[in-house]
Amino acid sequence: MQHPFYQKTKKEQRNVQLKVGLLALTIIIIFFVIGFVTNLYLLPALLFPIVITIIAPFLDVPAMVDKGKLTYQSLLLLTEKGQNGVIKLHGGTLLDYLYVIDSNWNAQQRKQFIIKEFLSGLINLIDEQKEKKDLDIKIKGTSYILNERTAKKLGFKVVKKDFLQQVILIFNYFNLLVTNSVGKGRLSFPRIKQIITIEADISTLLAKEDEIRALKNKIEND
Repeated sequence: MQHPFYQKTKKEQRNVQLKVGLLALTIIIIFFVIGFVTNLYLLPALLFPIVITIIAPFLDVPAMVDKGKLTYQSLLLLTEKGQNGVIKLHGGTLLDYLYVIDSNWNAQQRKQFIIKEFLSGLINLIDEQKEKKDLDIKIKGTSYILNERTAKKLGFKVVKKDFLQQVILIFNYFNLLVTNSVGKGRLSFPRIKQIITIEADISTLLAKEDEIRALKNKIEND
């Protein structure tokens, strides 16, 4: 797996993070001045959390990878060890989308690439757990890439989002907006209701391994 960001030296990575941080700070200052001049004092207060959620992946994801808390299973699928034998799935972040999605691709090419990388990551995760002979692990995550039908076909159950998940999704809406727009090559507002929560046992995914591999191969050959 050749991720352009992580192929950079640590110094180059920090330079990228510094530029992102300075850009965010500049935007906040500009809107602070606008808010002060126009007496719209809530403007910078509202903008601040939006900017923070958008730049967060550039700062916290590399840090969590370095600490071993996040693992890239593919370019656009990360896993995090949770509690009680649960592995959390995380789709590609804004950092990943900006670095691995070709800006010249059309919407269909982007969609196929994103799904292919999800499937590749899933296969790598299955292989990893098979090597460890640890098939009692439960997998959980949220996805706006998979629809309910495809998720079930891959062996996942679609479960109701809990209150905390709803709050997190709403708080991160603008991050999702930018990421979703990059993923589709156009401005695209994600619908919170269409973001599904999925879960499965590794043993269930293992039983579906042939279908997962077949779907990945089909996408690669299209």
